[in-house]
Amino acid sequence: MRIAIVEDREQDRQELINMLKTYFHNKGLAGTWDCYTSGLRFLTTFSPGQYDLIFLDIYMSELNGMDTARQIRQADTSCSLIFFTTSYAHAVESYEVNASYYLTKPLKETALARALDIVCTPLEKDNQYITLTVKGNIKTEILLKDIMYVDCISRRTYIHLPEKQLIVYDPIASVLDSLSRDPRFLSCNRNVMVNMDWIESVPSDEFLLKNQERVPIRQRGRKTVKKTFLEYTLKGLRREETL
Repeated sequence: MRIAIVEDREQDRQELINMLKTYFHNKGLAGTWDCYTSGLRFLTTFSPGQYDLIFLDIYMSELNGMDTARQIRQADTSCSLIFFTTSYAHAVESYEVNASYYLTKPLKETALARALDIVCTPLEKDNQYITLTVKGNIKTEILLKDIMYVDCISRRTYIHLPEKQLIVYDPIASVLDSLSRDPRFLSCNRNVMVNMDWIESVPSDEFLLKNQERVPIRQRGRKTVKKTFLEYTLKGLRREETL
């Protein structure tokens, strides 16, 4: 999740960042944030689609947070806005810019968590990650949505991404166990797990992925594997129809 923090007080910025770090760590979500000390400085670099969530203080010099929000909404109607300020005086006004939440200072972790739950739930799927060990014993966060499939060859665990493949030093059993907790991942062969969001079609005994790679389906239980993928696809279609 891409976040902007528009706040002129350094202490308030740092307190918010610390709470965000705790929230995202506890949720197993990936998040990055940029800080701006005024609404004007933010707007000089802002472009539609740049951020998923923007935190705005209201009482800032040069351009207050409410006027900043109005200019944001002229360019971007989809990003989420959360105000955090010292007074409830502008709470009703925040509805005019379709704010997701209105928080008062000093921030409380429970209140912030409630606000983030509302904003993050629709985006959770795109921001979940797994932490794996790569060359040099470096812990790396990999977004689950970017993993096409995982397999094991000659006792080496491979993570296949759209642009590359990674060799990771975590045991394949540990990686598969972590991925199995996410409903989009399907075990389709011995030590092979595929991300069903990447499947384009099912020609015969294999999955054809959107990048045209092919992942084999085990012979024993093949019908069950295909049925699981079909049910997952149908659930996704039903969700789209309700939106």
